Amino acid sequence: LVDDAIIVLENIYRKIEEGVELKQAVITGANEVLWPVTAAVLTTIAAFAPLLLVGGTGGKFISVMPKCVVVCLIASLFECLLILPAHYLDFGSRSGTSSLSLNQGRLSPWRRIVVFFEGLRRRMDRSFDALRALYLRALRPVLAHRAAFLVLFGSALFATCAGTTRLEFELFPGEFSNLNISLESPPEFSLDRTSEVTREIEARLLAMPASDITDFNTVVGLSIDLNYDRILSPNFALTSVAIPQTEENQLRPEGVLKRINDNLQAYAAENPDKVVALRVESERYGPPVGRPVEVRIQGEDFAVNKRIADELKAHLATIPGVFGIDDNLKEGPREIRLRVDEDRAGQYGLTFEDLARGLRGANDGVVTSSFRSPAAVEDDDIRVLLEPTQRDRILDLLEVEVRGSGGQLVRLADVADLEVTRGYLAYRRIDGKRAVTVFADVDDDLATSISVNRDLEARFADIVERFPQVDLVYGGEYQESNESIANTLAAFPVALLLIYMLLATLFRSYTQPFIVLTSVPLAFAGIVFGVGVMDYKISFNLLYAAVGLAGVVVNDALVLVDFINRAQREGRPMLEAVAQAGAQRLRPVILTTMTTVVALLPMAFGLQGSSKSYGPFASSIAFGLIFAMIGTLFVIPLSYASANTAEKRFRELAGRFSKSFQRSPGADESRPPSVTPT
Repeated sequence: LVDDAIIVLENIYRKIEEGVELKQAVITGANEVLWPVTAAVLTTIAAFAPLLLVGGTGGKFISVMPKCVVVCLIASLFECLLILPAHYLDFGSRSGTSSLSLNQGRLSPWRRIVVFFEGLRRRMDRSFDALRALYLRALRPVLAHRAAFLVLFGSALFATCAGTTRLEFELFPGEFSNLNISLESPPEFSLDRTSEVTREIEARLLAMPASDITDFNTVVGLSIDLNYDRILSPNFALTSVAIPQTEENQLRPEGVLKRINDNLQAYAAENPDKVVALRVESERYGPPVGRPVEVRIQGEDFAVNKRIADELKAHLATIPGVFGIDDNLKEGPREIRLRVDEDRAGQYGLTFEDLARGLRGANDGVVTSSFRSPAAVEDDDIRVLLEPTQRDRILDLLEVEVRGSGGQLVRLADVADLEVTRGYLAYRRIDGKRAVTVFADVDDDLATSISVNRDLEARFADIVERFPQVDLVYGGEYQESNESIANTLAAFPVALLLIYMLLATLFRSYTQPFIVLTSVPLAFAGIVFGVGVMDYKISFNLLYAAVGLAGVVVNDALVLVDFINRAQREGRPMLEAVAQAGAQRLRPVILTTMTTVVALLPMAFGLQGSSKSYGPFASSIAFGLIFAMIGTLFVIPLSYASANTAEKRFRELAGRFSKSFQRSPGADESRPPSVTPT
């Protein structure tokens, strides 16, 4: 946001250093960079605006960023071009040097402050003069040996492409301050028995140090599966644990999760008759993108789906770093199923619905009427049902009588059998097909969602041949990652095209925009370097930073190219124009870069608390800007000089080529003379 203001202020100050009168310096300095600054802001907007095209859950989650950036940039452009020059007339430096000194007798405190900052400004000016001389000394061999340095530049880009293959990807890195403990007890457990188990778990939590747990609460009869779908059953329970927000826990919350998990897994191992499954997991950061591993088996036969799910879970158990393996086809409590003998029931004119209705009426009752007491607001149902003593046993249900079509009463035992079995807690369908989903979590230090899912794709590539009626769908974080990468990469060419159109309009050239865009690959080299050195992973936030950075890094480059063009229009030779413009733009390039880098480095290095989400974001922009600054100061002049030389040689070759096709004098003489009408 401050880059455009720095460029305008620096150019005004440069005019004052050249001896231009204050008001004229403000007008000339601001007007000189009017269009380059406008184009610089518009290129940044052009980089961020296409990010609104990113779809999916991740795109919706982070769409506020480009909206905010675009509005703020427009406001910044208005301020630096219309308001800032007027402020400089009141508060800006009046001269390039000052004769004020602390040795000029007694000075007021305010005057001493002014003198101090004047001295600081003089020292900064001398430092930049020395740096400018050093820069020109370093730039000369680059311009003199352009071919060698172009090869070096290409090698750096090749190394960047090779380095990207070593980086890992994680869509939304986990940051959490709460844990969920999901308990599954045996299916026949009631609410009371499950509650007893949770009290034993809570006792172990209370015994842990206060540095690990702030508080917790438990709900019995309700839980969530690995995909955060709600489970209602008396043998399930869910405990939510809050972690103290100490500096250690903010930096490494996984340590608390591991200690709680080890504690409770030991309890589960000691009580296998009370615990079927026990999971300790963090509340995931970011939008609901699913689990790191989420494989959906879709087919018409639940038995086949379950068999494939067991194969998937067995293979996942062999992959290092994969834990919390489960599926959503949970075994439910015991249930009584009614098996109707169609032949015998048909003799009495009874259907399955008649028998089911009679059995339900005997067990749950039938609402026959309602009444309202004088003090009540709503009606109360009158329900008729059997006495508890007449329906306590399963055999009692066989004695229930149902009236046949002829009016006779028929016992259930005469036309049906009751079967006690165990079914599943819930059946799920997706797109009309029966589906079983296998979930798993991934330890980020040992594996990633992408690596595990690719392993599964390779291992079960033959599933369609073995079970033609079954489809395997790899969803969750893996699917969202692929969609997010594809959408973000699709937005990148749109951003580059918009930037190119703006630059071509500014320079009135089709080739010079490519010179400016050479700073973009160097920025990406900085991203790869920074993420690799800081040991971060590529995340959705980092992809956003990379696309937005493409618009930021061209700002200094386009102003530099504009100054080179201006110097050449004044009649300076090409190499002299390049060196002069580079020396003039050295100070604003360093200032615009370092103001952003210095602000972001504490976040990138995690000096006040590490962040898996915004640490890579800050690191990518900081290192990308540093590499782009070097590119602006050296690669842009190199590219400009090389392109200018190549253009001249191309024109010479074109001229020679056109001359070789000119007709010889003999051929002209052999042509019949033309007749001019009179």
